[in-house]
Amino acid sequence: NKQFSKNPDREHMQTVDYVPSCLVMVRPTDFGFNEETASDNVFQHHVKITSKEVIERAQKEFDTYVALLREKGIKVIVLDKSRIPELEKVKMPDDIFPNWFSTEPNGTLALYRMHTPSRENEKALFDCLEKALYDEGFQVNSTVSVGSKYDRAGVSLEGTGALVFDRHNKVIFMGTSQRADAGYFETVCKSLGYRGITYQTEMTTGEPYYHSDLYFCMGQKFAVICLDAIKGDNREKVKQELTSLGKEIIEISREQVEKYFCGNILEIKSRNDGKRYVIMSKKAYKGFTDDQLSKISKYAEVLSVEIETIEEVGGGSAKCMLTECLLQEIPGKKAMNADAHPCDARTLEKAE
Repeated sequence: NKQFSKNPDREHMQTVDYVPSCLVMVRPTDFGFNEETASDNVFQHHVKITSKEVIERAQKEFDTYVALLREKGIKVIVLDKSRIPELEKVKMPDDIFPNWFSTEPNGTLALYRMHTPSRENEKALFDCLEKALYDEGFQVNSTVSVGSKYDRAGVSLEGTGALVFDRHNKVIFMGTSQRADAGYFETVCKSLGYRGITYQTEMTTGEPYYHSDLYFCMGQKFAVICLDAIKGDNREKVKQELTSLGKEIIEISREQVEKYFCGNILEIKSRNDGKRYVIMSKKAYKGFTDDQLSKISKYAEVLSVEIETIEEVGGGSAKCMLTECLLQEIPGKKAMNADAHPCDARTLEKAE
């Protein structure tokens, strides 16, 4: 630990704030139970309502979520596939979980190879994403693509679901799974300039956790993590690593992860006054103990949102629905502040 305590670069990095005040979300258009991803996502369930009702409920939950974030001063860039006629027949049942890309403060936009065809389809929204980022005043300097469609089938790295970034210390943590390939991980770390830490995980079923963000949230000064999810000696190594990075470790159990989505949370901040929040679902909030919530509350106010249908049918929770926009803003560019993208002509005129 001594090597970290007197490292001036690390101390400087801790003063830089990478907590996001802008998030990208995708409004559900094709949302529903995804047969392709159900083999390893045990959190998806069939429900006794029609597909139309599922989408309507999910859209209502989504819109309420966006409204809550905006009310707290967080900028939300919403992509809406229903506004893109040419994508009407491109099915994306998991479109609401946009973990196929990530952004870096240096202007890099990374695209990731997803595990199934329906998840790969979500990258058809890339042009819409790039235009929306520009229209809202954010600079993309370069694009990095991890993996190729010509790589062998079944090899994937599902972006912000698989990767847990500590941007303050330039470290990425990842539990390997069929959606989190170690080879691609090495490529990401080299391309983006991070040190990588990998390990194996185990759910109560004996299978690996398919995504790391189910059991691991990295805050600026804290980490909410289920250490019991990590197998073997690596459990202690991850714990020591987090301690050396200056994080307060707030431990959660595998039951809290698997029954309540307590690991699927995110630290965010208001653009208005810099106030910190940790966003989670109502279900996750109910799953935390008072002691755990009070530890989180030392760093940020806890915000919770009701997304019952999205959790039950989609098998993902509050953080799965968010991708951080950490790009620099374009000097002098007026943001469009559109409700959703692509925009209509009136919104464009208003911004100009």
